[in-house]
Amino acid sequence: MRRLLTLCLLAVAITAVAAPARLEIKDLSDTIAWGHDTTGVRNTCTMIVVHSNYYAGRDRDRWDLQGCIDQFRRYDVAPHYMIDRRGAIYRLTPDSLVAWHAGESVLPGDTIAHLNYYSLGIEIINSKRHGPTVAQYRQLARLINELCARYDISHLMGHSDIAPKRKTDPWAFSWQRLEALLDERALRARDWTRR
Repeated sequence: MRRLLTLCLLAVAITAVAAPARLEIKDLSDTIAWGHDTTGVRNTCTMIVVHSNYYAGRDRDRWDLQGCIDQFRRYDVAPHYMIDRRGAIYRLTPDSLVAWHAGESVLPGDTIAHLNYYSLGIEIINSKRHGPTVAQYRQLARLINELCARYDISHLMGHSDIAPKRKTDPWAFSWQRLEALLDERALRARDWTRR
């Protein structure tokens, strides 16, 4: 009996260690009153767009989260998610709402335009000289894997993929590094770029 109890406790301990930690997302969406369509709920979500952003002012650190959010307010834009340099994930717009993150955009090789209506936007706080941190890659992959499990995501792309004449982000970014962390479903969403 004691041996059976020991084995049961060992199995529970192994399961607890092997189980991935729940993805923690800090929800700031109730404080963001701009940068998204408040007239209705989106009908479909089939794309994820990865962006880069940093605070361009001189009064704060370039990685300052609030500085980045303040810039979004000035331009009346907002992503759905933002990942800071430590890998903390923040929700700025609920998934159910259309966020103004993609601007004038078209799916390459297709006629689908105005991609805000079909996509979720994820901002990574980094610059052209300072790429994403290890923690940002890890958390970005976890977030993308979770979103791909929740929605029928068929396209995973960078901002530069959908607006190549206007945008160059995500900056200093390694898609190979990200792809090494993605699960099978998320990798299928990225496959369209290899065609």
